[in-house]
Amino acid sequence: MSESWRERVIRARERRRFTDDDRRQAARWSTCAVGEHVRSHLMLIKLGSGLPVDVELGRLGAVFFAAVLGNDAPRAEAALERIDDRVLEIKRGA
Repeated sequence: MSESWRERVIRARERRRFTDDDRRQAARWSTCAVGEHVRSHLMLIKLGSGLPVDVELGRLGAVFFAAVLGNDAPRAEAALERIDDRVLEIKRGA
């Protein structure tokens, strides 16, 4: 995935919808907004059995996915902010 989720959300806001590819990428933990952080912080943000080990991060990922499915770019952007905040909390606690 070459574009970040932040870039995808900006484009969706401009188009007023997410693409089919956005929806496919958001549907998998490995390529969703949480997965973007997993790739950057392998030792801190972990997937266990394909799901985020951190329950709150998993919940936020589900909120993000629902926003993408609903073509709700503002809600997706807010979920991204909350995901970023949670990742910072996890990093501080490590």
